[in-house]
Amino acid sequence: MDLSQETLSMALEYLDKIGDKIGMTADTIWPWLIRQQYVYFGASLTVLAVGLVMLIVALHISNKYHPFDDDKYGTSRVDLQRILRCATLILSVAFSVIGGITMITNMPKLFNPEYYALKELLGIIK
Repeated sequence: MDLSQETLSMALEYLDKIGDKIGMTADTIWPWLIRQQYVYFGASLTVLAVGLVMLIVALHISNKYHPFDDDKYGTSRVDLQRILRCATLILSVAFSVIGGITMITNMPKLFNPEYYALKELLGIIK
């Protein structure tokens, strides 16, 4: 990302304009933009955690209850339980994969949040 002096001054002017509109200074807004980078990572970590917990619960329920005994449960209940179990497993795997991918892509934001805050601000300007 090419940060010329003109681009940086334009970003700071834009930040001052935003601050004037909401009644705050740019010194107050800039730390919020930096903290927002940590929020992005935390949100993806939360989605990953929810997916993993759902996966553990779904696997536990799947192993504990074996609804394959047609005499005990009846055919319609067995089919409904199989569908619910499969749907829960698919959802939990999807949450885990999406959370993992977004966590990996947001990992650099932990190491250099100022750069990504400025990049986000410049993206808003364009």
